[in-house]
Amino acid sequence: MPKIGFFEERNPQWREGKELPCIGEINASMFTFFVHKSLRKVLQKNNINWDLGLINLTRRLVK
Repeated sequence: MPKIGFFEERNPQWREGKELPCIGEINASMFTFFVHKSLRKVLQKNNINWDLGLINLTRRLVK
């Protein structure tokens, strides 16, 4: 597998826990996606309808 070979070639000490850092783009839409996904999980866990929960949360934040 070429991808595994590339990884091991670039990061020979990975088995010792010495991994190379991953660098990637972070933008506002990624942040809002994460918040949206997390909020939906919390609401679903508490059996709260997503739309109603979002409306109620928005009302609390606006007050």
